[in-house]
Amino acid sequence: MDYSQSIGIIGYGEVGKVFTEGLRQNQDLKIHVYDVLTQQGREDILMDIKRQGAIPEMSIRDLVHAADTIFVLVNSSAISDVIASIIEAMEKPIIVIDFTTSSPHTKQNCSNRLQNEHCEAVYIDAAIMGTVATEGFQVPILFASHNEDAMSTIKNNLQMNVSILVEQVGTAASIKLIRSVFMKGLEALVLESMTAAKKYNVENNVLESISTTLNNNDFKHFAEALIKTHVIHKMRRYKEVIDSMKLLEDANIEPYVSEGVRSFFEYSVKKEIRNTDSVDEILMAYGGK
Repeated sequence: MDYSQSIGIIGYGEVGKVFTEGLRQNQDLKIHVYDVLTQQGREDILMDIKRQGAIPEMSIRDLVHAADTIFVLVNSSAISDVIASIIEAMEKPIIVIDFTTSSPHTKQNCSNRLQNEHCEAVYIDAAIMGTVATEGFQVPILFASHNEDAMSTIKNNLQMNVSILVEQVGTAASIKLIRSVFMKGLEALVLESMTAAKKYNVENNVLESISTTLNNNDFKHFAEALIKTHVIHKMRRYKEVIDSMKLLEDANIEPYVSEGVRSFFEYSVKKEIRNTDSVDEILMAYGGK
């Protein structure tokens, strides 16, 4: 069965609109769109979907009956109810591609529920790894599933910028969310540190210093060096964190991010970890109870 001739999109927000427009470049595709606002009969949403050359659907049931591949683009809080509605309406095997930021456990649970209902149904864990607003339909995407054929069909037939992981459902979500820990933490850290730099009128100096350090090091090697040397120098660095927080306090800046850094270093200096050159061993030591 060709799972990529009739596409259903659940959720017509920013991503849903971009994906609908991108998919419509393939004239052979039929695109069906459902959103709570189509169900409510919002005329502006219905007209916008039609302008895109897609077909608005009034219910998830109608969409499931019309489509063979379904993109789920809703908030993670809604995924359980959406999957329940898909299962209730399902009369044939379909592919469900879950783009939500749900946890790996939630995605695995949804996958099991779908396949328990129909053993030939396919659940693909999808993660958007870039910014739709700037990269559009060609935003990098990760797919994770044990069904390589289904993932390859979607990638090739729909001309999406997809990297395939033949792994269990939840793997793409893990990568996405762990990356978010770093990226959102970095975002907050940049804002907090540069706010302080602005207060002390040294923002250009600080930016240049940090840029030099990051630009002169391959990030993977830099990260490994931080992990290894942390074990050796954590006490000295902990004291520097305390001094840095005093600087923020003197500038009347609330140290939201720095407080988290202090908390980690305080935990780390109390933890006994032998000096080792093995990154895996260090990470295992921190990950243990």
